[in-house]
Amino acid sequence: MTAEAVAFLGFAGSLPPGTVDEPIAICEDYLKDGDGNYSCNMGRMISESEETGGWTNFDQTEGCGNVGTSQNGIGGLLCSGGNPVEIIFGKEIGTNNGMTNLLSDFYDNCWTDGSNNPPTAPLNVTLPVVECEDGTFDQSCVEKVVGAVNVDIIWINTNNASENFGNVGKNKENPPTYMVAPGHEPFSCSYTDAQTAEVCWNNFVNHFDIKDRDGNPAPYLTQSIYFLPNCEVHKPTGITGGVNYGVLSEFPALVD
Repeated sequence: MTAEAVAFLGFAGSLPPGTVDEPIAICEDYLKDGDGNYSCNMGRMISESEETGGWTNFDQTEGCGNVGTSQNGIGGLLCSGGNPVEIIFGKEIGTNNGMTNLLSDFYDNCWTDGSNNPPTAPLNVTLPVVECEDGTFDQSCVEKVVGAVNVDIIWINTNNASENFGNVGKNKENPPTYMVAPGHEPFSCSYTDAQTAEVCWNNFVNHFDIKDRDGNPAPYLTQSIYFLPNCEVHKPTGITGGVNYGVLSEFPALVD
């Protein structure tokens, strides 16, 4: 006896443990262009004030466990090997958009590796993509996971940053003076006073075409992560069934 079956290999529909690098989720709409397609031709900004992303504890059980920003809730997941359990697309996941304390820890321990000097190369990470109501990141286990995306984080401002460039030299994360990111010419800038610092920041966001949610050049804001989406197709993982954000599935799905 013989039988025939048809299967297809698409984009990941689940993420095995250790696939996602950090407990940071990005709103799906914020990765798309005006036509609703995934786009990586410009940078983005995750910010508490922008509500385009936030923290996740990877918990998809009923109630999503502790979604606070405490060490037990999310803090212990920073720089610790990624999601400890499988992430299933289409299910809600524990989320919290409070950036303040966790972002400082992320800056010190993941972005700078404990040093006082920001890196000159991006931090490449794979992050979960969630479906945000009205394109706005909420909290308390309301977002559904719809995919995973690989991004290059090119700058971070913590709660210690200032929108006042007169004080920028007093903070540990001054406007970037040098950064080399894949697919872009190296960026360099120097400054000696507040006015030049503002010019340096403006040159930085223009160089990498980093936008806010309204499509304007990204401002220098506190509690913000600036990143470049990645258009390369990445290592297969999990089962088929997800949205195309560049992460292929490892196992095909039976269709007939």
